[in-house]
Amino acid sequence: MAPGGSRGGGIAARSSSRRLTASCGSTAARQSSAGAPISPACRATRCTSRSPTTPFRSLVRALQCAGALERVLELTVTHVSERVQFGRPLAKFQAIQQELAKLAGEVAAASAAADLAAETFLADPADAGLAIAVARVRIGEAVGRANGIAHQLHGAIGFTAEHRLHLFTTSLWAWRDEFGGAAHWAMSLGNRALAAGKDGFWPMVTAA
Repeated sequence: MAPGGSRGGGIAARSSSRRLTASCGSTAARQSSAGAPISPACRATRCTSRSPTTPFRSLVRALQCAGALERVLELTVTHVSERVQFGRPLAKFQAIQQELAKLAGEVAAASAAADLAAETFLADPADAGLAIAVARVRIGEAVGRANGIAHQLHGAIGFTAEHRLHLFTTSLWAWRDEFGGAAHWAMSLGNRALAAGKDGFWPMVTAA
């Protein structure tokens, strides 16, 4: 086993879980838009505007977003590696490489935030509110930035039915606002910071 194998296995398991929830959510959206029956496994990922905001549901959305963002990154890397312009792949251009680096950074931050929230929730659901709020705020920022970069690098094809990118990006835009949008979670963090006071703020940040 490689050094840190147990940790590596945990990271792989969390990544697989994020991918599964993201895939299920995009499948549910696709089935719904097509008027097809939604499978029981995917039905659990759906919500309506009246769905209550609970830590578990909010955490599931965070994990789905993190998984979908990872897929968006993969699709984008594949596209710019295969698409040839001016005699060479797009990925060979420095401007494209810089945008890919930004996209990878957003995805990494979202995944880390989602993993922390999940680990905190599994350890003590009652104490996971802060970690979930942090994850939802950071992932909300990542969704806006990552989707913009991905569609810019794909061009118009990313919005067409022939390409899968839009299945993930449109789901991300919807999931970002479900079970509490950016304003809700930012307000939650702000209230926690105010409640902690000047003496308790830094311990609250480091505890997260």
